[in-house]
Amino acid sequence: MLLVLKKIARKAINFPRWTVRKIINLLRWIVIKTIHLPQVFRAANYWWSLTNVAEFQFLKNRCPLCRSHFLVKLNSSETGVRCISCQAGVVQMSIILAVQKHAKNLKSLDAYELSSGGPVVTFLKENTASLTLSEYFDDVNPGQFKGGIQCQDIQTLTYNDNSYDLCTSTEVFEHVPDDNKGFQEIFRILKKQGVMIFTVPINLAGVTLQRAVIKNDELVHLEEPEYHDDAIRGKGKVLAYRTYGTDIVTQLKNAGFEDALIDQTFTDQLFGHGRAVIVAFAGNKAALNQDYSPTKPVHQ
Repeated sequence: MLLVLKKIARKAINFPRWTVRKIINLLRWIVIKTIHLPQVFRAANYWWSLTNVAEFQFLKNRCPLCRSHFLVKLNSSETGVRCISCQAGVVQMSIILAVQKHAKNLKSLDAYELSSGGPVVTFLKENTASLTLSEYFDDVNPGQFKGGIQCQDIQTLTYNDNSYDLCTSTEVFEHVPDDNKGFQEIFRILKKQGVMIFTVPINLAGVTLQRAVIKNDELVHLEEPEYHDDAIRGKGKVLAYRTYGTDIVTQLKNAGFEDALIDQTFTDQLFGHGRAVIVAFAGNKAALNQDYSPTKPVHQ
């Protein structure tokens, strides 16, 4: 029956065979997900709001997180490249590609992720030896729990020294008032051969722009305030203290990391929209990843 449907679909719409397979797999996935109809409808409504019909296409690549064939391009912007199955976007795909490249033997690593949910968390839960998660809550002391989730202030982590092999985060450090303390804390809790892999908004043609600072316990804006969305606090609720530049590499080395780089090798794998990913090595990177060999120029 499946073979007949494939032949009929291909004859009717003259799509390539791999596209027909994706359509049939997508329909199968939708049927399986009908037991979660409210979530499906919400996701479908969001995806439709991003869709430009003229630019829509199925993509041949597998999702680096869930390995499904449900990658689509809803529009030509960064937000348009999505995995329908795990709902990962370009940022999540970029960081996991970086993890797979720079943190070999992932199944043996103890990881710490600076969030409590989403596609990256799901991937790390399934592919690391252990995973610690946290969020920052304004009304909870670091180390305590809220709704089963531990609160941590990246500037004053409660974890012991040399606790983790891998630390990941997506779009966090631009919201940290004293990011130098944050980087020093991550370096402290990483093992000697540990690695930190993360994304932040970054200007690859300039240096860091400081947007706001805390002086004498008062918030001082140096630029027009910029606010980002947050799953906990809501849309446009989190202040960005800075937009990073390529000098973040020097900043990480000053925080104690032996080496750091900005890896831009994922653009071609994600249809021109791959994010630059920052990688900081607590010790000798060769000891962590014998296969490290960048294939595209990297800012250092």
